[in-house]
Amino acid sequence: MTVKALCEKYKISHQAVYAKIRKKKKLLDGHIFKDGCLMLDDYAAEILKPVSADGRFFKESEILKNELAKKSKYFDILQDELNFKNEKIAKLENSLNDKISEIKILKNQLAEQNSKFEILQKRLDEEDSKNADLIKSVKRLTDEVAEKSKLIEKLKQETEQLNQKSRRLFGKN
Repeated sequence: MTVKALCEKYKISHQAVYAKIRKKKKLLDGHIFKDGCLMLDDYAAEILKPVSADGRFFKESEILKNELAKKSKYFDILQDELNFKNEKIAKLENSLNDKISEIKILKNQLAEQNSKFEILQKRLDEEDSKNADLIKSVKRLTDEVAEKSKLIEKLKQETEQLNQKSRRLFGKN
């Protein structure tokens, strides 16, 4: 089909057809050729034919409906994801609050234990001091016992010597 025939068939101007050819150049590549005059194959003729206002509106309406349906589905998916994440956040917040409560309880218990520990440490220090005094006393008494044991041993030896002298002097066996 020629451009002239297309213009006559649909009662459109040559300028409108050539403007559409420039606009849809990539889409029409390989479907338009020159054979003395510009020739169009069936595909090019279909692309270049005018669309009525109602037809254009219907196509645009269908396109917009499809886009709206896709976006609506995408919105639903996003809404579901948001709801899921909000539920997860709520659970995490509850868990966090529980952990914070546990930490407060543990801090109080730790403070009590530290207080008890300080008291016990003070007692232990006092007992260590008493033990040190006792160890000194035991050491002093041990030294005294050792000294007295030496004296006793010396007295035994002297007593034995006196007994031997007395037997010699008095003649007893």
